[in-house]
Amino acid sequence: MSSDDRMTDEEFIASIVRAREESVRFFEAENRAERELWVVSQFLTNLGIQFQNSELTHVTDDPPDVLFRDANFEVKEIMDEGRRRHGDFKQALERAKGATSPRDLMEQTTPRDITYTDACMLVRLRVDSLSRKYSKGTRETLDLLFYLNLEDVYGYIPTDLPTASEWTSYGFRSVSLLMGRLAGVLAVDDGAPKFLGSGGVRIVRASRSEE
Repeated sequence: MSSDDRMTDEEFIASIVRAREESVRFFEAENRAERELWVVSQFLTNLGIQFQNSELTHVTDDPPDVLFRDANFEVKEIMDEGRRRHGDFKQALERAKGATSPRDLMEQTTPRDITYTDACMLVRLRVDSLSRKYSKGTRETLDLLFYLNLEDVYGYIPTDLPTASEWTSYGFRSVSLLMGRLAGVLAVDDGAPKFLGSGGVRIVRASRSEE
């Protein structure tokens, strides 16, 4: 990049403000449908499924949240305990608006890795809770999809996955996760969509060109 192409400090700050404004908008309560469609779209992309966005349908009277072919996705988000996502973005936006130098936007982070085992444990806790919320008949029709939105997680450490039979007692048709560039299918029963069940229990890491 030539010196003429470089952003000025003011242009850089303005770009950050625009990005954070979009994040605040995206995570407002009324944009829930957009978020859930994005989670399913990203999951399918990471999993390597070819599809058209027109194949995704958001359901207002859930469950499920999103229909895709013969899948009934119920989308759930898992965040760090105590984190207020929308509030955090609003605070970050105010900091950006008050910045006079790019240095004002620097934030200290503590990068960390997470194992597949730990990720599955977070999912299992939510599945256990949801199994008491939904009736047996409803659980048998739902494909749970968890979006793990964890702060400062930059690396994923492959470890053994729970066997599919360990999820059987919860009664859901399938259990999957989205985490960064990863898509995981953790459990599928005989009635689950073939694109989920055909590859068995697995975690797939998408290449950067597929993101």
